[in-house]
Amino acid sequence: MRLIAQEGLQGATLRRISAEAGYTTGAITHHFSNRDDLLIEILRVVCEVSFNRIGMINQSGMSHFECLREIILQGLPFDEEREIEWKVWFAFWTAGATGHARLAEENDRYYALWDQAIRDNLAKLCDASVLEDELAYISAIVDGLGIQILRVAGDVEQKQRIVERHRAVIITYIARFDHQL
Repeated sequence: MRLIAQEGLQGATLRRISAEAGYTTGAITHHFSNRDDLLIEILRVVCEVSFNRIGMINQSGMSHFECLREIILQGLPFDEEREIEWKVWFAFWTAGATGHARLAEENDRYYALWDQAIRDNLAKLCDASVLEDELAYISAIVDGLGIQILRVAGDVEQKQRIVERHRAVIITYIARFDHQL
């Protein structure tokens, strides 16, 4: 995962992934028929970690509003682990633009699951007539905020200011759903 986070998909050769994982290339190719299969498995693992966090939030007993807030906040690159996840996701997002349809389709599938996790809680908090628009707004806000955090890789203080400001933006935006219905 770190290799993709650092160098994107173009740097993720079978040989380099094998070396990072501590395996021979032969051991990797025994389990994966090609590079795309291996990359899709890496994406699956990254998404599984994120969706496990979402599942724990949904099962926590919090209100739908609190779940919505926490799912959105956990989905942003506010710590090193989630920053790596975002960089991996971003590499797959750009795959479609560079002609890797299979990788882009797999990423789209996980993106739809993310939208559904937001939709499930949001549906309990806003009128059905605006649900899809609100989902689109939240997705756009989260995507934009996440990318802004990623762009300040080296400056820890600047990144911390951006993280705090973005946390406030999300909390302010979704506060309007608290007790709306």
